[in-house]
Amino acid sequence: MVKSIILTQLIALFSISCYSQLSVRELGVITPNELEMKFYDKDPDAEAVVLFDIGESKFVMNPEETGFELQFTRIKRMKIFKRSGIEFAEAYMPYYEDGRGRTERIRNIEASSYNLENGGISKTSLDINNIYEEQINNSWKAKKFTFPNVKEGSVVEFKYELVTPFFFNLQDWEFQNSVPTIYSEYIVRMIPFYEYVYLLQGGNEYSFKNSEEVDRTSRRFAGLEYKELVNTFNMSDIPAFRDESFITSRDDYITKLDFQLSKVNELSGARREIMTTWPQLVEDLLKEEKFGKYIKRSKKSAETLLSQINLKGKNDFQNAKQLIDYFKSSFSWDGYHGKYASKNPKELMTKKSGSSAEINLFLVALLRTAGIEAHPVILSTRSHGKVHEGYPFSSLFNYVVALVNVNGKSFLADGTEPLLAYNRIPIKCMNGKGLLVSDNGPQWVNLYSGLRSLNNKIINLEIDADKLIANSSV
Repeated sequence: MVKSIILTQLIALFSISCYSQLSVRELGVITPNELEMKFYDKDPDAEAVVLFDIGESKFVMNPEETGFELQFTRIKRMKIFKRSGIEFAEAYMPYYEDGRGRTERIRNIEASSYNLENGGISKTSLDINNIYEEQINNSWKAKKFTFPNVKEGSVVEFKYELVTPFFFNLQDWEFQNSVPTIYSEYIVRMIPFYEYVYLLQGGNEYSFKNSEEVDRTSRRFAGLEYKELVNTFNMSDIPAFRDESFITSRDDYITKLDFQLSKVNELSGARREIMTTWPQLVEDLLKEEKFGKYIKRSKKSAETLLSQINLKGKNDFQNAKQLIDYFKSSFSWDGYHGKYASKNPKELMTKKSGSSAEINLFLVALLRTAGIEAHPVILSTRSHGKVHEGYPFSSLFNYVVALVNVNGKSFLADGTEPLLAYNRIPIKCMNGKGLLVSDNGPQWVNLYSGLRSLNNKIINLEIDADKLIANSSV
């Protein structure tokens, strides 16, 4: 018994020694300690552990050398302990397209798996032909792959770069993963032309945080010499995030760092405020071609649709219900959601199919054309995370529904799901509060209706008499 206890303690000490001396945090430099590591003592039951996850964002000159782009580089290494941990040996890299020809670019992907074989370290590199692309919605795509030759005991790592012309899209950083993380670091190199605000969620403090102005005289733009402000954030020994069944979204609870562009400082000395106010955000949406002006442009098509519906002899409430039900049964959702329309109203009428934004903005126009008060409400779906009311940024919202007001009573409506009641919105949209977009200025709207829900499950059982007899004879 004593020998067993001593042996267990020696194994634990060996494990601590292994990862305390981890790692040369460079791609391709794998130590025997990493491959021989059997478990992580702060979470001995973990299926895997992130050995390190390091990101860096910096401003670089664009190919035409007329301005800047943001370049994000990430290196991540993970140790697989159990067969169940193999499911974490995947990489997912989303990127954004604006629909007007400008796009983010993912490049220089490298990935490898390492195993102990025949007394040495065996390396299997990723075949670039096994990198796949996924369409997420109209604006987002992703590159993804599974690491090759992964098994219990493997170490996997990857590196990639993302280059973006969109300064609003300075990469956020997640310190926490679905498995524990030994070390996570994010370096952001700021330049004086762009200012950002950032918010730490889910953590009380960093293991290390530092901001240092670095004099790099070789960096000049438009004849101006400038310094970089290097911000370094890191954390150590971060526990795994365990997703629970009834939380709205992991993004609401995971330890992460969010960035938002707040100001642009022009070479002329002018300062352009990006972090605006809620009233200004609402005003901008009403003037937006793909939002407020889309509703106005939909009026003619809405009149055509109304001519096909008999609303005579009914009150406003009955008309609103009939219009919503008719619209839901006549138009279908194409699977994409957002808050901006991409098709024009005529195309929606022709195809009878569109994104959630096109459908719900047109629904607002249809109700208004029938003389019923309706307004768009922007919101953030559960998977997108909750909205922080102290940060008036349009990017916090990714969906739009309709608010209908009849005889002083209001309800929310969504045209994407035909089986949903006229006065209900999908569960994915019930996420705190939404922002009403109207000429009367911003108002916050509770997204929970308070109506009772019933979840029915039908289970069909079939009795096999032969098996029943066979079991009873044993």
